[in-house]
Amino acid sequence: MSDVARWTETTLGQACRIVSGSTPKTSVAEYWGGDIRWITPDDLSGYSSKTIGHGKRSLTKAGYDSCSATLIPAGSVLFTSRAPIGYVAVASRELCTNQGFKSLVPGPCVLSDYLYWYLRWAAAEIRGLGSGTTFKEVSKGVVSSVRLRHPSIEEQRLIVRAIEEQFLRLDAGEALIVDARTRLRALQDAIFKTVMSKGFGEKPLRELGTWCGGGTPSKAVGSYWRKGTVPWVSPKDMKSDLIVGSKDKVTLDAIQNSAARIVPARSLLLVTRSGILAHTLPVAVTGLPVAINQDLKALVPREGVVAEFLLYVLKANEKRILNTCSKAGTTVASIEFNRLMDFRIPLPPPREQHRIVRIQQEELARVKGASTMVAEALRKSGPLRQAILSAAFSGQLPRYSPKTSSCSATGREGDTGQIASVGGVAEQNE
Repeated sequence: MSDVARWTETTLGQACRIVSGSTPKTSVAEYWGGDIRWITPDDLSGYSSKTIGHGKRSLTKAGYDSCSATLIPAGSVLFTSRAPIGYVAVASRELCTNQGFKSLVPGPCVLSDYLYWYLRWAAAEIRGLGSGTTFKEVSKGVVSSVRLRHPSIEEQRLIVRAIEEQFLRLDAGEALIVDARTRLRALQDAIFKTVMSKGFGEKPLRELGTWCGGGTPSKAVGSYWRKGTVPWVSPKDMKSDLIVGSKDKVTLDAIQNSAARIVPARSLLLVTRSGILAHTLPVAVTGLPVAINQDLKALVPREGVVAEFLLYVLKANEKRILNTCSKAGTTVASIEFNRLMDFRIPLPPPREQHRIVRIQQEELARVKGASTMVAEALRKSGPLRQAILSAAFSGQLPRYSPKTSSCSATGREGDTGQIASVGGVAEQNE
């Protein structure tokens, strides 16, 4: 008989005392800011630690007495039952919660840490039991009926230790991956600065070609848009370095009867008015003739100026341009166009511009390839963590023996296939 066959099967309501929370009237100032710790689901949003001891707000004795909040002891497991369902944390000290929780005070047969990981694993299933129209919620009765399978206290300790060993390895791997992503971007910037460090003469942007703006054809004339063949580029289309299409298209009649105009291929597009300018400067090169709306400016480069070169120079100077050319006092972030025209950039001979573009594109391709691998590794991390928990609560996760401190399995002897799979993937993320 395997260890798992000897596990006890019960429910959360039988193994724990389940406690709901409450909120005093927010309009009564004397209810707030006291010594009684009070947690809301918002306090667990983005929260990564296993334990929590306080939230953003606290209650006074009067506030606590005014509502049906209940103090629960340290070691209680907090589980959000609404908006959203499924945040989990262990109380590190005595505290209470609002009505968005069904907290579990473990009985003598289950450890707080075991219950924490069990609920992390079962959260998706519990969310499926939620009901409600405005937002999903699980009742005390529903939480009480959730099945709980557990071994002895000693075996629970071993399972918790095994889970946390695996998660620590994943955490370390994710930290390395995030650091790699940062270093990749820094490497790209460093490469560009290296090839640009020859002291070329500078020119203001206004001297590098012909600038023009755009416009929006009348939306009331449906034929302008339904039968359109000319790409009409707006800020929402500025998501890549090369523009080869757009979400919306317009007809030639629409362009002739509006401020919109067609700019040729190999022009430089730059967003000058959009909320996104608070964070980044969208810039791109056209791969075909396009029309633009009023939130963009286009530069048709003069002879001897390479559009892709300008693209990389502007990207490298993004922060500087946003800091010096942003227009103050507007409701929507925008660029002061005259200031932008005075912005000076180094301009090497055309042959050198092409060489710099080639080097930058080669390195950018390498960076993008590595970034794709990074993103894929991070994408796999979430399912892998759930796989570890599934293995743990089916008795198939490697654990440490208290007698030998060596790795063994809680499942059947020789049943190592799933163990190797879970452990192997974890190692790949280190």
